[in-house]
Amino acid sequence: MKDTEKKLLSQSDTQRNGILHTMTMEGLEDVKADRYMTSEEMQKSMANCIANRKGDKKLK
Repeated sequence: MKDTEKKLLSQSDTQRNGILHTMTMEGLEDVKADRYMTSEEMQKSMANCIANRKGDKKLK
């Protein structure tokens, strides 16, 4: 996806698609987000996505 397309993607579209865009030290991360996740589950999902990119172990 081009940068301009990312900018045009509205927050409601992002939520509808179940993808959470978060900024990390490396840049933009696409994290699959379940609408019914608890905040703790969401944090684990985000941490796992970042850990996978860095090659670290997943959190359990």
